[in-house]
Amino acid sequence: MEKDPVFPLQDLSWTGGNSATHEASSWGCVRSLAWCCREDAAALIRGLWRTLRLNRWKVLCLLLGGAGLILHMFPYDLEWLAFIRQDAPTAEGAQLRAAAQSLSYWGDFAGFNTIIFVTLGCFAFVRRSPFFRRMTMAAVLGTLLTGGLANVLRVSTGRARPASHLVPGFHGPSLSAKKHSFPSAHTATAFGMSVPVAMAFPPAGVPMLLVSSGVAWSRMQNNCHHPSDVVTSILLSTLFGVPLGLMVRRSRSGSRRSA
Repeated sequence: MEKDPVFPLQDLSWTGGNSATHEASSWGCVRSLAWCCREDAAALIRGLWRTLRLNRWKVLCLLLGGAGLILHMFPYDLEWLAFIRQDAPTAEGAQLRAAAQSLSYWGDFAGFNTIIFVTLGCFAFVRRSPFFRRMTMAAVLGTLLTGGLANVLRVSTGRARPASHLVPGFHGPSLSAKKHSFPSAHTATAFGMSVPVAMAFPPAGVPMLLVSSGVAWSRMQNNCHHPSDVVTSILLSTLFGVPLGLMVRRSRSGSRRSA
């Protein structure tokens, strides 16, 4: 059997890789699933590190290009934010504000991300699908890596939110929520989950990207983030999400060739 460089155990089952010791109990099944998820997560992390290291010049170009774009956006942030936001005191404006508030509420980690994690995980469990199990783990890792880095950056930079009534700009390290504008954590977790799924399985990932885009828009509509905050989060999700999704997608192709 041809071995995948990321997931060498193509026939990894729910029983910890040893069908001779299969436990019929529900506890045995849960233990086996946990073992498989742990192995998948470890393989994805190793593969992500190897991919970023082997493509370090491309990664550097992406980071430099992204940094240049963000720096170019800073002077126009407030002007573009005013153009994006629909704050007119009309019935249509009220509906847009209500939609933005709902998207921001459900687009948080405890909402959108958790619902998708549970849905993909249950589907993988019912179908006994290593592919969907790995895709679930890629979505979890993409969320944690992108969201974690976004939280570190926003605490470190201390950029004032548009609605904070503070002096616009970066104020340095701060624990105040009013200075946690750069980058957007909602956008980071939403796209951090959606990008790997879109790369691995577009029929599921593309609708998720649309929802993530709605979450990003809602953060600007609610006057919580600048456009550059949102774009930065999307760039971070691309850095981690594209390699994770491609690894999962290639593992499925490798399984088909082996079969």
